[in-house]
Amino acid sequence: MITHFQRTWSEFDDKGEGFIRLSSLSAFLYDLGPPLGFPRYFAHDTWKQFHYIKKLNIPTYDQMFVNYHDLLESLAKLTIRKHQTELILEKKLKKMKEEPTE
Repeated sequence: MITHFQRTWSEFDDKGEGFIRLSSLSAFLYDLGPPLGFPRYFAHDTWKQFHYIKKLNIPTYDQMFVNYHDLLESLAKLTIRKHQTELILEKKLKKMKEEPTE
């Protein structure tokens, strides 16, 4: 997963400076794909893309650049939160199925 992130990053940061333009972030996340990047159905849905990026809460530099390490950390945290939520929901669903109905 990290190797794929590195390869995708290098396509956007060909000089290896550790930063990509904020304006390229959607394209980067689309190329990255799941589990860290955009699901494929986000392709033409800028509203979903915007909200996904907003959830990342990534610091920007000069209001136009995103740092490699900041983005990787934010994506990892968001992915972990999503999986934790899925596990909680699965447990609740399992519990509901086990409870007798009246």
